[in-house]
Parts: sequence; structure tokens; C-alpha cells
Amino acid sequence: MAIFRVPDVRPVLSRYRGKDVALEWAKVEAENKARHVKEWEAKQAQLGGLAKGGWTMGRLLGNVRV
Repeated sequence: MAIFRVPDVRPVLSRYRGKDVALEWAKVEAENKARHVKEWEAKQAQLGGLAKGGWTMGRLLGNVRV
């Protein structure tokens, strides 16, 4: 909570009352990651994928294959 500078911690703490905070936080993080990956994949599909002009590790290191 300190990282996010929550102005009032009481509402946040009440959401976790009676729960394993670490487990609940891990669930939220997993959901967020899955959502971001899905959004990224959708964007890549719109752009034609990484193999057609996107940045890949091979391109960054000089191994250009198109």
C-alpha cells in the first residue's frame, strides 16, 4: 500500500479481512498479467505479429530474419 500511496488504507484492509493477503494479491496480479498479455496479443495480431516488422530479441542483437 505504501508503494501506491493509498490515502486511506482502511477500505483496502477491509477488502482483505479474513483472507490470506498474499494469496489474494497473487490472484489479482495473475488476472492483471493475463489481461495485459491478452491485450498485447490482440495488438500484435492487428499489427501483423512480431515476425513482420516488430522488435524481437534477434533484431535487437542484429540477427535480422524477415
